[in-house]
Amino acid sequence: MKYFTIDLIKRYNNFDDDDIQRKSESEWDAIARKYWEEFEKYKDAFPKSFLKEYLKHGFHDYELKSIDISIEKTRKNSSKEKAVVCISLYGGNKRKRAHRIKFRNVTHIISDLKFDNSFYLGYNLLYFELHKTDSEYRAEILFENGSELSLNFNKILSKVLLK
Repeated sequence: MKYFTIDLIKRYNNFDDDDIQRKSESEWDAIARKYWEEFEKYKDAFPKSFLKEYLKHGFHDYELKSIDISIEKTRKNSSKEKAVVCISLYGGNKRKRAHRIKFRNVTHIISDLKFDNSFYLGYNLLYFELHKTDSEYRAEILFENGSELSLNFNKILSKVLLK
């Protein structure tokens, strides 16, 4: 994570030390402004259906329901293939929304997802950052148990499955 690091989150949520919490709160506000200013520069590259939900709260506290990694042909009669990653999320207002986010033309995946007891206690997304690289985009997702998922892609699609 470039902005919302696990270290910052721990300090921000430290209610035992008012001084640490107060300092991290102002740091948090500055980092949030910086991230959203950066995102504003390239947000038009993403579909409106995705932005409608992402701009509300970045899928904060949504639960991960599934991750699917597959290979698809780039065109119907083509022999070229590209990786695709689909994630399904559940949450939102009153926990009644389901979304499927499809990352197309994925070139790189890094993950340290931990499938231990913390996974089954609700694998919540804490933060979901999107960044522009030289030739593509990067999604960085931080989960409640400290696990991270990062992937580089060229196109994103989003669909609301349950309203």
